[in-house]
Amino acid sequence: MAARRLLSSCAWKFRPCATYRIFSIRDPILAFPFINVPHQNFSLLQIKMLHSFSFDTDDRQNIRNSSKDDSRSKLQRRSNHIQHLYKLYNLHLYQEKTLLARINKTAAQIKTSLGSSHDQNISELRRLYFSICDGLNSNVRKSLRQDLQKCSYEDLMVLFSLARVEDTPLFDLAFLFGEELVRRAEANREHLPHVPHYGLNFKSDISYYLIFFGLCYERKFVYLKFVSLFLTIIDNSFELVKALGESMGKACIMYSLLSIMAIGSSPPLLCEKLEQYVLKNLHLFSINDLGFVCMGFFTSRTKVTSHELMDKIAKALLDTDLTTVELMTVSYIFKTFRYTGYLSQNFYSEFGNKFVRSRLAETCKLVDVMHVIQTYTTMHIYNEPMFRLLEKVLLQWLDKSKFLGFRNKDLARVMEALGTFLYEPRDPDLYTKVEQFVIIKATSDGQHLFPRHTVDILVSLVNLGRFPQQLVSLCFSPEFQTLFTDDSNVMERDYQLLLLDRSVRLEMPQYSGPWIPADRIAMFQKTASEMESKQKEHRYALLRSFEALNSLLGKDRVHCHCILPHINTIDIEVRLNKSMTPVPFTPEKVGTVRNHLPQGVDVQSLWSDNKKVKNPKQFDRLAIEFVGVNQCQRGLDIPLGPMHLKVRQLKKLGYEICMVYPSDPVQVRALDMSQSDLYDYWKKRLTEEYSIVL
Repeated sequence: MAARRLLSSCAWKFRPCATYRIFSIRDPILAFPFINVPHQNFSLLQIKMLHSFSFDTDDRQNIRNSSKDDSRSKLQRRSNHIQHLYKLYNLHLYQEKTLLARINKTAAQIKTSLGSSHDQNISELRRLYFSICDGLNSNVRKSLRQDLQKCSYEDLMVLFSLARVEDTPLFDLAFLFGEELVRRAEANREHLPHVPHYGLNFKSDISYYLIFFGLCYERKFVYLKFVSLFLTIIDNSFELVKALGESMGKACIMYSLLSIMAIGSSPPLLCEKLEQYVLKNLHLFSINDLGFVCMGFFTSRTKVTSHELMDKIAKALLDTDLTTVELMTVSYIFKTFRYTGYLSQNFYSEFGNKFVRSRLAETCKLVDVMHVIQTYTTMHIYNEPMFRLLEKVLLQWLDKSKFLGFRNKDLARVMEALGTFLYEPRDPDLYTKVEQFVIIKATSDGQHLFPRHTVDILVSLVNLGRFPQQLVSLCFSPEFQTLFTDDSNVMERDYQLLLLDRSVRLEMPQYSGPWIPADRIAMFQKTASEMESKQKEHRYALLRSFEALNSLLGKDRVHCHCILPHINTIDIEVRLNKSMTPVPFTPEKVGTVRNHLPQGVDVQSLWSDNKKVKNPKQFDRLAIEFVGVNQCQRGLDIPLGPMHLKVRQLKKLGYEICMVYPSDPVQVRALDMSQSDLYDYWKKRLTEEYSIVL
């Protein structure tokens, strides 16, 4: 029990990666994995291990409120526990009188230093702590390998918890202790505790396997032979979670989240129970705690089903002073919002304005802004202050060492956001710098590891109307194509390559580099044709207008198809003669751009035909574009990058564009608008706006 009490009070860090140290849990039961010590109270995180177990629950809370409250009774308890700590070590390691004398001497000094300041006391504790570690290190190295099997299971866990604290001489022994722990559990797999007699084991034993697994992950080394055992332990522990039902405590939740961090998935019912508990007990969680909870949902790829919980987390983030919020907290909350599809325009607007004025905006890195901006992009919400901040951070990042901390993924997501909203930077050289940077990086060693990100960046540049020839040549090269075929999301990548190939043919006639092979393009087009037929079944507003136009103009004078097959949205096309009268489609004229582009010559003729039109009111092709809500900024009739790209290319081919936005009556009232009303609507619009003779 003494060791258990020690373990429940020790402060050691669980970090699959360095960023997870930021989360702090105020619950005394969970003080040890998530302590975030204020700098004005303590100098080192490790000191909390000795400091915390000398206080009861109320004392631990009070010490945060008053760092100067260091009474005689607290010092007395601290001194007693320091000596008790040594007795625990003495049970299983060594009996060295020198170390005992050193500990007793230091403890006595602390006991009599009632007039000294709090910082001085902590300094003494720090020196004592490292003296203990020094003694352990020198003695353990001599005898531990021979005597380790003689240690009790409980004592071994004490060693492992101490060794897990970083920046100590024992840190390199953590694997040794952890291996012995798991080895014993593996040898007694059939005796692993289950729900009926789990008891306190859930609060201690299970955590050590989680910590050990996290340590292996952090050191980029996974003990594969222990994975099966680890999953068995986790599954058993969640039987307890299931049995607890509504009484499930915060401790259970946080240990459960540790398992998600370690194995990247969620057992059945875990996230459901977690969501219910957090919703009912939101007052127990700080904003950084909520960030940790969101990390569990996102890592396990689980959507939050409660819109009320998402609203409360968003409100908590807005109500919190951002000086107390960690960047990783913001990142994981926004990741969860994005994955869950949380949509609140007021929240995103208020947060963007608040974030850029906070200290976080001054210290954030590109990857931090990227996660937030990616959520704005997914929700199709443009916030100018956030994008101005993104431009500033991106420029700073590009001006630094060219390959320091570079991730193609980060830049790809940033460029996706800029391309989606057609962002016009204050620095006119921003996109030129990005192009140069990507070309240098893509042609360096290792570019073959992430070809998809290079293509993502190029697609974003094409949305912006930019065609860097060297980057296009690289993506179209046979070597790059070979690498690209191994991508997991083949359909999306095929669509991107088709889009790039056709866009280059349309908008970059001077290009003379390699092309994507014709057989591969034919395969892409076959897939695009299949998707086109599916669209015709689901675009209800478009199909109803198509029927009305058939009645108005005649069935042979209206055609519904994908004019640009590389931009997979169907259109309604009307052909006109010089007197602006609709004319029937002939078989040779029904052919879309799909038939013109492969040779690269017909594009020039199409442009030449367009230049012959002297009167800007005169045109011979009308494209009616039904713009969906997902093709515009949220709540606005402003097309996003892909739709803007389509309109731009259609205009280059000589089409006059008739835009039908989501707010247009034929879309808003698609279900209840009568056929006669649709007939009148199109008759009025075609004659008044486009001077078409009916």
